Amino acid sequence: MKYTPEKPPLTGETLDTLTARLAEHGEPTFRAKQILDWVYKKRARSWDAMTNLPKNLRVWLDQTFTFMPSELVLNKESTDVTDKCKPFLDCTVKKIHEYARKKIETAPIEVKEAANDWIAAKKIWNALKCPATVLEDHPKCAVFLNNARILTKIIGYKNSSHDPELKKGIQLAEDGHPLVLFLGQWTRVEDIENLLVFNPEKGELVSKMNPDQVWNYFPPNPSDDRFPGGLVPVDRFRDVFPIHKLSPEEYAQVVATGEKFFENNLEVDPGVPKPCFLQIFSTRRPNYGIPSTGIYENLNKQIPSHIAIRFIDGEGKVYSPSFEMNDPDAQVILAGLPRHLLATSNVNITALDYEEFRNFDDRMVTTIPVTQKRLDSMLATTKELTQTNIRFNYARQNCSNFAKLMLSHSGYSLDNSATFGKILWSILPPLKSIPVIGPTLDKVKQLARKIFSSSPIVLKKSLGFIAKALFYIPGRIGVVIQNVLFIILFGAMENSEVKHDRRHNNGYMGLENFKSLIGSWTEVFSDNPGKVSSAALFTEWQTKQKSTVVMPYQGTKFYITPDADPSANPF
Repeated sequence: MKYTPEKPPLTGETLDTLTARLAEHGEPTFRAKQILDWVYKKRARSWDAMTNLPKNLRVWLDQTFTFMPSELVLNKESTDVTDKCKPFLDCTVKKIHEYARKKIETAPIEVKEAANDWIAAKKIWNALKCPATVLEDHPKCAVFLNNARILTKIIGYKNSSHDPELKKGIQLAEDGHPLVLFLGQWTRVEDIENLLVFNPEKGELVSKMNPDQVWNYFPPNPSDDRFPGGLVPVDRFRDVFPIHKLSPEEYAQVVATGEKFFENNLEVDPGVPKPCFLQIFSTRRPNYGIPSTGIYENLNKQIPSHIAIRFIDGEGKVYSPSFEMNDPDAQVILAGLPRHLLATSNVNITALDYEEFRNFDDRMVTTIPVTQKRLDSMLATTKELTQTNIRFNYARQNCSNFAKLMLSHSGYSLDNSATFGKILWSILPPLKSIPVIGPTLDKVKQLARKIFSSSPIVLKKSLGFIAKALFYIPGRIGVVIQNVLFIILFGAMENSEVKHDRRHNNGYMGLENFKSLIGSWTEVFSDNPGKVSSAALFTEWQTKQKSTVVMPYQGTKFYITPDADPSANPF
């Protein structure tokens, strides 16, 4: 029969919230960890199994919480699956075909919304090669997994993890109902829906009984009781923890790739073992049909890439911290495009970079060997950053500053500073690509460059001074026009609360901190709003490193080692 909890489930409690509730009941704080150990580590199936708890405490737990017994987790004999899915099936699969011959806009709103959800889920479900029968027999479950934003994670870990349970992905019960790993146990998706719901305002999967408790999909971690495997009550925001572990063979490949970094870079900390690694990876955005050659060559190079990092320790544990905007702020910007493009928001550190399991054209991964001491410094800095808000602006591309900061911790440096003016100048087509007059203009340019380079230093300085004087006033006018355009595109918009009001400086722990792109009216005349942390300069640096590997997309998985598996599921 259908499970409807009358009391909040114990799985909706964190260590902190359970400790607080026990304290209100007059119990010592250590009891909370004992209880959660019984649930997540010892896999207890009843309150009575918790033999080290006093009987009166077990009675109170039974009166206060739903234990979520094994029949909920492991039941494969539910008799009303068809009845529960039938209304949704009628509302989508059958009526979609009915309205397919017409315009979907003519459908009733509830059918339209359900149909659009099912169509979106079907596209992703088929692309990831999930069990096809679920789409027709249990469409509500397919839509739930897709809308909850965990479907790609399930398949990503299926294709990457060495854990035997995670590698199964989505299983089917005897009656064909989909099962997903939930707190280390295979659980019917319909039962998970009774406990969890996707909160569109947060952009996260949360407990129905405790909306503040966020759930995510992660591999098991024997050293951390929070991670029995699969869906777990762990928030990826403002936290840092391992999200994957390499096999010995994969770790050996990372070591071999990382050693090449010293072929064109001086080794920092020579003679000290470097069993750990900093990986910097960039994901090329879609080029929107812009050709990569001819007059569009330079424009194509300036399409921003997402710059991200990974830490790999000596045991092969992988961390993937990232800048990420919370969902409400992201929705405000996306809903207001293109006018809100230059709005500034807070971002936080998350434990799993949002690009890890997305599809892409190609991904550049640069591996840098570091000592254990340097890795500890990177992790400590990252954990400290989880406790603060970091300002982010798409146009400023300052997500690359996080990678730049970690690069400095590894002992190396990179100057990727630029201005909008320089970027606009750099996207102009190469002279030689301009039809008819291009080759001639390119020859004139090369000749002028040769004459200038062979001129006396005094003449060079004089010409440089004259050029600056001639272009100073036009340059200042250009800055004002640029900044007025920024204001029109909401460059003065603060999309979230500002924790610090220190603009255009080194900010917090080396990260630039600014209120908004245009922080005050005086900045209309300033060069500061036009400063950019260029992702293009970062990727240009990557192409020069011997330890950089370009990986083509070959399925939803982690791209850490250069041996991409051709058999991985295509997106």
